[in-house]
Amino acid sequence: MREKAKKKNRPDSLFPRNRAEVYWDVLRHRFLDLAKISLLSGLFFLPLFVWNGYILFYLGRANPDEAAAGAVMTIRLYQAIGNIPCAMLASLGVGGAWLAIRNIAYAELAFPAHDFLEGVKGNWLTCLLLGMLIGVSAGIAFVSLFAFSGHGFWWNALLRGAATLQFVLFGIFSIYALSLRERYEISLPHLLSTAAKLTIAEFPINVGYLLILIVGFGFFYAIPGTGAIAALVGFLLTWLILLSLGVLLAVLWTSYSLDKHINAVYFPGEVDQGVWRREKREKKRRRQ
Repeated sequence: MREKAKKKNRPDSLFPRNRAEVYWDVLRHRFLDLAKISLLSGLFFLPLFVWNGYILFYLGRANPDEAAAGAVMTIRLYQAIGNIPCAMLASLGVGGAWLAIRNIAYAELAFPAHDFLEGVKGNWLTCLLLGMLIGVSAGIAFVSLFAFSGHGFWWNALLRGAATLQFVLFGIFSIYALSLRERYEISLPHLLSTAAKLTIAEFPINVGYLLILIVGFGFFYAIPGTGAIAALVGFLLTWLILLSLGVLLAVLWTSYSLDKHINAVYFPGEVDQGVWRREKREKKRRRQ
């Protein structure tokens, strides 16, 4: 829409003036491209869904004697360990989706399938590292739900809360690290330290955005009476629908933070990419 409007010299009112308008503009006019990106990313998430589906199916058929003997806790531990390589593979899909959706959001010339593959090739090392960190962090949070019991309510709540908090921090950290990797030529130590600083500096708003993603992706798990396998299938369908929308939201929210803390100081010409400002248009006209 924005590319067509620029060619026809339409009035400024047709262009998105802030990131909220960019989100809805992309959703209205590039939804099919977002769906394609979700499907491509979903291929990398298949091992994660298959592995957890198998575990849920096995637990559903376990007899009470096995559960009483503590076998369930062992299975949950194996589940968490198996999720680590699955998370590493899934992170490659997120890396590909990030580049493809970033190009769409920034109103650049975008070819979803090509950009997705370029994102996977360009970000594979960073994504594998972040996927491993997320897999370990998620495993700690997941096992804590079953491991911490028998120590009293408040002690259990404290331990589980700490395990959940570290997962939230690592999740936000990973999103910023991927955004920095796509935006700048930066060394790995500098990338990790900058991502950690942004995670803390924007912590309240980061948690708000992350909750939006979690609520969206976890919707089917909250339906009363939904069986484990049905919940997994519903979650898979929800993921395929919402994955690209979640990545788009993350691209826009991290762009805001990067503009605020980095670009406004060091790269003013990079501020508000994808947002059509009147002053930008006037500068372009003067250059022409």
